[in-house]
Amino acid sequence: MAYSPCYLCHAQAAKGEDFCTPCLGEMPWNSRACQQCALPLNDPCTMFCNTCFSTTPPYEKCFASLIYAPPISRLITRYKHQHNEPLGAVLARLMLNTLADDFRDSLHDAVIMAVPMHQHALRQRGFNQAQQLAQSVATHLALPLDTGLEASRAHISQQTLKAEQRRKNLLGIFKYSHSAPKHTLIIDDVMTTGATVSAISELLKQRGCEQISVLCLARTPADGHSPNAG
Repeated sequence: MAYSPCYLCHAQAAKGEDFCTPCLGEMPWNSRACQQCALPLNDPCTMFCNTCFSTTPPYEKCFASLIYAPPISRLITRYKHQHNEPLGAVLARLMLNTLADDFRDSLHDAVIMAVPMHQHALRQRGFNQAQQLAQSVATHLALPLDTGLEASRAHISQQTLKAEQRRKNLLGIFKYSHSAPKHTLIIDDVMTTGATVSAISELLKQRGCEQISVLCLARTPADGHSPNAG
């Protein structure tokens, strides 16, 4: 068997993977998650987070294989800020290789859209990581990719904002001028509070979308959640 190095430790990668078996075992897998928004949960008997239990989000389902914690958080940061396309391909394969079968099967009629970036931010970074991930997903799943979703204005960085501040920061920012597909799959690299995908979902529902699924590589945990807790 030809030597294929693990992307993290450079040992022999597992068959069909970019990482070795021990490194895959140490990934922060999102094994206990809210069935609506994929927020990591500590309680194994709970099916929904408190927010989704009290208020249904505007999308129908969300899937995230990983929790945004080391080492995956470091890899995503390197990908985003160094425009490391080979690493982007590795992350896309990891996302696709760990996609739950029932979620994959539910996407047979979906049209893919990436979370867009405003042109100013796009010029600064040089690429949209969500768009690259969306292209990989579209190719792998043989689904159409719709590029009509736009960020119509720049906005304050979401990283330092609380949930309600994030929601207000995104009011009116997205634009989609066509009739929306009946089933849309929104792709992003990291989902934090869900404010961005919620704003996009509300817009697409106004444009006639009936079902919205969300796929992201990693989900940011709530305060107090340990990715290694059980």
